Parts: sequence; C-alpha cells; structure tokens
Amino acid sequence: MILVAELNERLTTLGIAVNLVTYLTATMHVGNAEAANVVTNFMGTSFMLCLLGGFVADSFLGRYLTIAIFTAIQASVSTPLLPLTLLLCRPSPSPCKF
Repeated sequence: MILVAELNERLTTLGIAVNLVTYLTATMHVGNAEAANVVTNFMGTSFMLCLLGGFVADSFLGRYLTIAIFTAIQASVSTPLLPLTLLLCRPSPSPCKF
C-alpha cells in the first residue's frame, strides 16, 4: 500500500511539474524565469510537506494511519480541486507582446 501510494504521488507531482513549465510559457505567456520559479516553489512545497507528514506519522498517528488519511485527503480534495478552480476562475493568458 505504501509503495503504490508513493508511486502514484510521485507520478502525479512530477507530471504536473513537467507540464506546468510548458503550460506557463506557451499558453499563459509567462517568461522562462518566472515559470521556473513557479515550478520550483511548487516542488519545494511538495517536498516540505513530506517532512510535515513524517513528523505527524512519527509523533502522533503512525505511518499506516498517516498514509491512509493523507492519501484519502489528496484523492478526495486536492486532485478534483485543480480542475474545479480552472472551471471557476477561467485563467486567461495576457495578450502577446510580439
């Protein structure tokens, strides 16, 4: 269960990070430096939350319960929230400056 949860989490996170650079530069017309900064912030936050999960697991809940809780939260809240925000906010790129 742990290996499957971690594999799915890594594939999702790295898939978002790789495609986010292309989306920000090509679709949203963000500069390369700012797109790289956004992706770096996303990846840094993702990895820092692993430390928080490790602390919670070691101090309070135990590893299996922590993985079960955070996997359920990510599957039920975080993953559907991304398309929902795109539908509600309708981000649009700034006009091209060429």
